[in-house]
Amino acid sequence: MRVESWDWKEADKMVGKGTLERVRKAAKVIANNARRRCPVGTMSRPMYRSGHYAGQDWTKRDAGALKRTIR
Repeated sequence: MRVESWDWKEADKMVGKGTLERVRKAAKVIANNARRRCPVGTMSRPMYRSGHYAGQDWTKRDAGALKRTIR
């Protein structure tokens, strides 16, 4: 069977719009679940002042930083 007047561009727009919305909803569920399960420490520490990685901003730790970055 052959479809003569099928517009694949229009179908792609309709499918794409619905698919994107479903992906966004699924991503929200996953992000909320990850935030809920994420460990949150109670202690923070400043960046290293000595050693090989002294002064590197990524060496500091803030309680709850991981949870705040999940999006």
